[in-house]
Amino acid sequence: MKTFYKIGLIGIIAVVIIVGYKVLSIKETINNNSKLSSITDALSNLDISNSDAPISLDSNNNTSWTIEEPSSQTNNIEPIASDSNRKILDLSGKGLLKVPSEVFSMESLEELNLSNNKLSGALPAEIRKLKSLRILRAENNQMTGLPAEIGQLTKLEVIDVSGNQLIGLPYELANLKNLKSFDLAGNNYSKLDFEIISKEMPNTTFIIN
Repeated sequence: MKTFYKIGLIGIIAVVIIVGYKVLSIKETINNNSKLSSITDALSNLDISNSDAPISLDSNNNTSWTIEEPSSQTNNIEPIASDSNRKILDLSGKGLLKVPSEVFSMESLEELNLSNNKLSGALPAEIRKLKSLRILRAENNQMTGLPAEIGQLTKLEVIDVSGNQLIGLPYELANLKNLKSFDLAGNNYSKLDFEIISKEMPNTTFIIN
């Protein structure tokens, strides 16, 4: 009889423990839902009218909320209006990583300033479209070469590519018979390339120091 009594008592205690645990679990769930509801309400009232950052919110059974950073801009400039009659374009000091494609549609452009940016590699071959170009300034960038197509710009009178990282010069530069000044200072270009080109350009003043 005592044995059955002990078993019954143990069973009752076990039931009480299980019921108590479930009650605590329910209370904890209610509290968590209450916190999530508070977070949702706070985010709903958040004023983001003056923010440029897009916000991505997903409340479907998730407790994580993220604010996305604006994507980095390749070029730190406003969009350029394509103006075929434009004569001068100054894009100096804009933090450019590449030349905006709109530039190459400006067929009447006579002066282009790309100095003090972050241009690397070579200028795009599309520069050949700027047939009216007389002055090209691209000093203080990180360019390592010039495109052969630059030799098609026969109206060029001034080229300044000083302070770059040029390692080679295209022989097509010798086609620029109207070129008066060519600034190559601060580069590590091939001396052989320079000798070949300079011999074909007796009327050009070269700045190399």
